[in-house]
Amino acid sequence: MSLLIRHGCTILEIIYMYEQNIFISLKKPEAQSALVQLVEREGHEELISQILSESSTEDETTLAATVGFKAFIRMIETCEITIETVIRKFVREDFITQDWKISEKRFGV
Repeated sequence: MSLLIRHGCTILEIIYMYEQNIFISLKKPEAQSALVQLVEREGHEELISQILSESSTEDETTLAATVGFKAFIRMIETCEITIETVIRKFVREDFITQDWKISEKRFGV
């Protein structure tokens, strides 16, 4: 993406390419999770909240495949951060998805 932007590609064109599955690997759950974690680590959790609010009519599958990318792109657009700078801040653990389990607590009387 940074190469495309450096050669004159706009953010809107990047988003269009994403929607056309040019960056198919970014739609994987691991990639979305990593993008969300990076945005949060950079201190822009509010962008994720905004995306979730704006996307309340989308089904869960679509939202899960786009929330990280949308938040990442919005961070690049609005926060004076370059892709080159922020891409170096990914860590290996960002790409490891966690299974979330709800456990039931039982209390005795």
